[in-house]
Amino acid sequence: MKQPKCAFCNPKKTEWEEDGFYSSRCSICTDGKTVFIVSSDHKSILSEEEKTQFNKLVEKHYPGFVPKEMDKKRSLFHWYEFLIKGD
Repeated sequence: MKQPKCAFCNPKKTEWEEDGFYSSRCSICTDGKTVFIVSSDHKSILSEEEKTQFNKLVEKHYPGFVPKEMDKKRSLFHWYEFLIKGD
């Protein structure tokens, strides 16, 4: 469920939205080597099925990018992951 005051629930700019996730790039980072993938739902933990879907979307949209595993730090309010382009 989207929350009106949550910046992750109400992104200003996205690259794509698919299967319960969307992608957004940091406006400061302009080298194309970083990206965020965010759950469209206002929740902090993904199910195993959602984790599988996340991995498929990374392979589809960002081959060569690797997660920084920020999800292990867990946001209390909204799940997201930061990806960087691998070497």
